[in-house]
Amino acid sequence: LAFFTFKVFARLFGNEIIWMIEDLVNLTSIHLFGWFCTGMLIYRWYQYKENHALLLSIILSVFAIVTSGELNAIPTLFCIVFYALFIGALVNDNVRIALSNRFLLFTGFISYPLYLVHDSILISSVTEIHKIFPEVMSYASYIPGLALAALISYLLAKYYEPYCRTKGAEILLGNQKHVSRKAMARIGFLS
Repeated sequence: LAFFTFKVFARLFGNEIIWMIEDLVNLTSIHLFGWFCTGMLIYRWYQYKENHALLLSIILSVFAIVTSGELNAIPTLFCIVFYALFIGALVNDNVRIALSNRFLLFTGFISYPLYLVHDSILISSVTEIHKIFPEVMSYASYIPGLALAALISYLLAKYYEPYCRTKGAEILLGNQKHVSRKAMARIGFLS
């Protein structure tokens, strides 16, 4: 809410110094925090049937949508649709089925490792492609990097993350031969 207020202030009374501060604040990704809180509230509503959490989520989503979309038509509409699909998947079987296709499930599975590796892989691959083929500077130059990022993300999600969870649990719970899922959940390694 503080960042939303700052954004409104920057739009109404901004000058170069305010906009420079805004750029620095954006580096913290605080403008995405409203989405994080909205997601937590939706989880509380869905998991624990707390209706006030859904109401708070709807209110907070308005601030998140306005902050993310900055009242530009296309980004704001995208944010509204994203929020509606998120809620829709929890309450409507047709939406849930539509969002359960193999591509979206795969994308969800690799999303966190992809988030971590995509930037460096894309920058490196596009830079190298441009060195080799200077005349090719189109969106096609992103395809090899995206494919590599997706492959690495899949390998991380499929093999490395489970390995790290198991090893981390063994370290925290002692050198047990087999760590149960219940024990891993107790120390926060599984939800």
